[in-house]
Amino acid sequence: MIAYKLRVSFNFNLNHDITDLDLDMFENMPKVDRFARVLGLTHDADESEINIALRRFEKAQVKAASDIFDGIDFNKITSDDCDKIFERISSNDTRFLYSSLKLIPSAYGKWQEDKSGNLKPYPKPKITTKPVAAVLDKFGLGWKRSGNGSRFYRVNESDLDNMTKYAKSRYEKALS
Repeated sequence: MIAYKLRVSFNFNLNHDITDLDLDMFENMPKVDRFARVLGLTHDADESEINIALRRFEKAQVKAASDIFDGIDFNKITSDDCDKIFERISSNDTRFLYSSLKLIPSAYGKWQEDKSGNLKPYPKPKITTKPVAAVLDKFGLGWKRSGNGSRFYRVNESDLDNMTKYAKSRYEKALS
């Protein structure tokens, strides 16, 4: 039964030989779906008639993912890029939305007020690479340090290729 669900989920032929990677991607389907939003992929279904609690809000996720990673090159993420991403995901204007869309860790959706009842800003760590690594992990991506003289990070090529392949395969019908 799982083999059938896996094949249907990724639009594979019903006699497709399932690999360990196929199974791993199937088990991490939410990450594949989140990464699909980075690529701008959504299902064709019209959810306007569905109960609001059951909607997926895919178009909102596409817009939010675009906002989070705007101007970011996955092959060269500098510390300035990490600061930009952190500011985007921790801003009181957006962090609750991004958290409820499940694009960033849920800790960013925590509401904290000061003694006067005003919303406190999300605390910024000294080094913003760890929060960015957590966000990338939500999208199924890992990264490693690169660069000789200038230090920067690069998303693992295999992660990027695999997520792209499986996201496109899953949303194949939406592409045609």
